[in-house]
Amino acid sequence: MSLYSFLRGLFSVSTKCILRARVEGSEHVPEEGACIFAANHLSFWDPVILVGAIKNRELSFLARSSLFSKPVVGYLLRKTHSMPVERNGSDLSAIRAAISILKQNGALAIYPQGTRCPDKEPAETEFRDGAAYLALYSGATVVPVGVYTKNYRIRWFRRVYVVFGEPIAIPRLSPDQRKKSLKAYTEKIRDEILNLCSLARAHAQSKRK
Repeated sequence: MSLYSFLRGLFSVSTKCILRARVEGSEHVPEEGACIFAANHLSFWDPVILVGAIKNRELSFLARSSLFSKPVVGYLLRKTHSMPVERNGSDLSAIRAAISILKQNGALAIYPQGTRCPDKEPAETEFRDGAAYLALYSGATVVPVGVYTKNYRIRWFRRVYVVFGEPIAIPRLSPDQRKKSLKAYTEKIRDEILNLCSLARAHAQSKRK
């Protein structure tokens, strides 16, 4: 068993026990081929939640470079195929590394909000174009993911809902068409994530009745 497989099992059990995680839409997770999982961002728990929820793919992450200097967090990031990226400005080396992973039919997780947004409705936050950019330049499929818990604030033993949406196919486009399509695909990814968050919220509310 690889260390990643061990961590995936550990994360799956811990999120089910501590966060009471409920996963829906797993049938939308591609078993092969380049794909980007684009999710809303609540807390440091988010990568743990995704790794534990996706059973048939090993994920790579883009993570803030400063996190790699933290002893435990940095170790876990490296063992879950994470790549450091500078928060401000474009990091060309990280972009190249991400595209390389996707060109090799890998799976990459990205949080388009760019930072954790607890206590905020996702619709009220900014979504950046990184996921759309990487998809357009690599040809990867985008799998939108909605993560919801009460007030979008993760607390121990407060149930978290994770919903995978239908994959978004990105067509092969010319360089000029990519530039023109970037905003439209950024908005499409954002809209799908928001729809999934609303669906997860509806499921949560129905369970309380």
